[in-house]
Amino acid sequence: VGLVRGGAGTALVGSHAEVAERLAEYAKLGISHFILSGYPHLEEAYWFGEGVLPILERMGLWRHPNRRSHPVAGTPFAVASAH
Repeated sequence: VGLVRGGAGTALVGSHAEVAERLAEYAKLGISHFILSGYPHLEEAYWFGEGVLPILERMGLWRHPNRRSHPVAGTPFAVASAH
């Protein structure tokens, strides 16, 4: 990591399952937020999103922001009354 950019950093290298397991180890220590980057950026984002995030979701460590834990029926916004 230090050869690519300066400052502190940790490289997580491995299969989707291996990277998910390393992140789970950090989560067990109470770390809940990560700043992730890879190179090339777009390809690494797809690699992580399509491979690692589903594993983290199965482990209960991540939930897709568009999925609700309790589906709610109804209108998402209140309708203002005309006066």
